[in-house]
Amino acid sequence: MKSREKERLEFKEAKSSFSVLGAEKNRYSVLGYCVGLGNMRGGKLILGVSDKIPRKIVGTSALENFEDVKSKIYQQIGMHIDIQEITDHESKRIVVVTIPSRKIGTPLKFYGIPLMRIGEELMEMDEETETAIRRETAPDWSAAICDRASLADLDPTAIDVARNNF
Repeated sequence: MKSREKERLEFKEAKSSFSVLGAEKNRYSVLGYCVGLGNMRGGKLILGVSDKIPRKIVGTSALENFEDVKSKIYQQIGMHIDIQEITDHESKRIVVVTIPSRKIGTPLKFYGIPLMRIGEELMEMDEETETAIRRETAPDWSAAICDRASLADLDPTAIDVARNNF
């Protein structure tokens, strides 16, 4: 398996266990990755595959009760995740957690801290990124209807610019 880890894909060996909720000081958990990947438009957490390249399927016994994991994640951040179990030809179990994108305008938080994925790390989100997310729901003034406007109010040069850019 030669796949490279990207910001929307996380491989964890997790042979015997993997924390579901983590703790304030331990963000490397299902919840931490749901927050970090969800804030970056979603991704996948794959357990039972080595962290290092070349990747090897090592199998995992982590996350036995998928419904319990889904419930705990939903209770913490209000997000529905999908979890699938895959068994390879050597009967090694792999768990794939599919994490959707966050809601528009709402950064997800891990124990009060918005996280984002940078390289292979779960880092605290910078203020600029958090502000940009929150602004996603700001009204678009360019889509507003001006009741008292008429065709005479339109600038012919601006109309030409808009036509050329369209």
